[in-house]
Formats: sequence, structure tokens, C-alpha cells
Amino acid sequence: MSDLPTTPKKTVRRKKAGSTPIPTGPGSTGPTCGHDGNCTTNACAVTYAGPVSRLHDHHMITAARGTTHIWPAAVITSLALLVTGTVAFYSVDAAQDQRTSALQKQAANRADIQKLTEQMNRIERMTTDILKTVKPEPTAEAMLKKMDNRIEDIKNDGATE
Repeated sequence: MSDLPTTPKKTVRRKKAGSTPIPTGPGSTGPTCGHDGNCTTNACAVTYAGPVSRLHDHHMITAARGTTHIWPAAVITSLALLVTGTVAFYSVDAAQDQRTSALQKQAANRADIQKLTEQMNRIERMTTDILKTVKPEPTAEAMLKKMDNRIEDIKNDGATE
């Protein structure tokens, strides 16, 4: 393989941008470059990256055009994250509120049951205290016996007199 003659590479000479002539416009009213658009009198806004330009220039222009979308994409992404986080926070907070309200209802029910139990115990103590102090009403048989005893006493008192 070393026997094969090598063909020398062709040297490519390119013109440097500084040595190219500046195009002149049709009149002195517009920019000196002769392009329509946003060109100023001091600088030309037109950049051509084509077959006569270096490939590096073409990649630079493509990358520059691609980077114009970075900031809007970053802003949109951050807003999307903010909205998603807000929705997630409020949904979790709402679920927490529902759980808290359910626990509060259960606690309220337990507290009501405890109050009712205490009230019933108090009423029971009061009734037992009342029953201890008040004599029970006599039954019908006891009343009849009492009346019979009174009648006999009256008869006995009348017989002795």
C-alpha cells in the first residue's frame, strides 16, 4: 500500500470577509449594502450561508436560529411546572380538608355521645337520690290493710267508750 502514489490534496483558497467589497445601494437614502430590510448604514443584517460560505458559518447560523427558541421554551416550561404544581397542591390540600372535616365530624359525634352519656349518668344519680329520700307509695293491699286496721281501731275505741 505504501507503493501507491498519493494524490496531493487540492488547496482551497477562500476570500476573507474583510477583503470583500461592500455592496452599495441604489441611492444614499437607504443602507449602503443595497438590501431591503433591517440593515443600517453601519452594518448589514443579511448573512448568507450557502454554497460559497464555509460550512462552519452555516452551522453557526443554524445554531443561532435554534437558540432563539430556548428562552420562550424555558418560560413556557416553567409556567407549565408552576400550573401543574399549583393544581397538585390544591388537590392535595382539598383531599386533606375532606379528611380533616371527616375526622372533625367523627370527633364531634364522639363528643356528643360522651355528653349524652354524662347527662344520662347525672339523671340516673338524681333519680336514685330522689328515690332514697321519698317514701315509696304503698300498694293497694297495704292501703286496704291500713284501712282495715283503722276501722278495727275505731270499732275498738267505740266499744270501750
